[in-house]
Amino acid sequence: MPAEAAEGRAPATATATWRGALDRRGARRWYLGSLVGLVWLGIPIATLWTNGLPLWAELLGQVLLVAWAAVYVLGPPLFWGRTTRQTIAGGVVFTLSTVVFVPFLGVGVTSLWVFVAIAVAMAGTTVRAEALFAGILAVLIFVVLALTGPVGDAIYLPLITFSIAMMMSAFARQLDLVRRLRESQAEAARLAVEQERSRVARDIHDILGHSLTVITVKAELAGRLLPEHPLRAGAEIDDIERLARGALADVRATVTGYRGVNLAAELSGAREALNSAGIQADLPNSIENVPGETSQLFAWVVREGVTNVIRHSRAGRCTITLEPHRVEIADDGWGVPGDGGVAAADAHVTVTRGNGLSGLAERVANAGGSLTACPAPQGGFVLSVTA
Repeated sequence: MPAEAAEGRAPATATATWRGALDRRGARRWYLGSLVGLVWLGIPIATLWTNGLPLWAELLGQVLLVAWAAVYVLGPPLFWGRTTRQTIAGGVVFTLSTVVFVPFLGVGVTSLWVFVAIAVAMAGTTVRAEALFAGILAVLIFVVLALTGPVGDAIYLPLITFSIAMMMSAFARQLDLVRRLRESQAEAARLAVEQERSRVARDIHDILGHSLTVITVKAELAGRLLPEHPLRAGAEIDDIERLARGALADVRATVTGYRGVNLAAELSGAREALNSAGIQADLPNSIENVPGETSQLFAWVVREGVTNVIRHSRAGRCTITLEPHRVEIADDGWGVPGDGGVAAADAHVTVTRGNGLSGLAERVANAGGSLTACPAPQGGFVLSVTA
């Protein structure tokens, strides 16, 4: 189809340009349709054999008609995607090439101009330019036939030429719209796949980051308790096994797309994880004031925020504040989690760099909320999300 010429990179050589233009899928469709349309050549062929020419002239005319028909079939795809001026120039040259057949066909040469109009219509220029070109051809046909040919031909052949050209122009644009629709569908499918990959990667990062952090803290605690308190160490090891199995189940559920998080469960897990890390936990005892539509988002915030506190803050205290449309996680630690540096993710997000907070920022932005993560003026670090 016409706009397909713009696809891909420009070939390095003229030969590659011709080959690429003629091998396009839309070009192959054009070949099939144009070959069927060659049935119209029956008119000039009949004229050639009934004009009383010598046999050599009839044979030469047939050879020239075959060569001209090959140009008609192969030529239009070479002009797809070119400028209107180039396409019209090609149409003018194609029209002038029919002058070769005047000695063989006489006024019957006007029947070849239908093919010229079709070729220009399928070349993908603007409708206005195509209509103007087809109209000029129709007027020329009318003038030539009115002066030298049958009156009946002067009436119907110009109309046929113009109407066929406009139908082919509409057909070309329909093919182009179908191509664009397929490209849009393919792009939408590609973006959906990328979005799903991003979701899975973000969820797995959040799940494993939190679970492995707690497992690490509990393993260190179990190692310290083992010499003097083997029973407590055994309990911590049991917790490690439970957390590992839970993390594995969460990863499987995330990959299949069915995993969610629960705010109450995350707060309970956060309390246990902070206590295991030796950090005093000041957490809310109720989540009744949090609407259901924001509860899951706040659960992800608690999971990522507490994970960062345990990993990076070296804090002695962590406070989580819950409001109906806001959650805040503050600690009294070093002040900058991860690799440091504050950057604005977008108009609604101010976030310290790092995969965890970057993923959380995307999650909050997708939910229409705003996130701020920065060192607190009095020391420590504050993560705040408003939904």
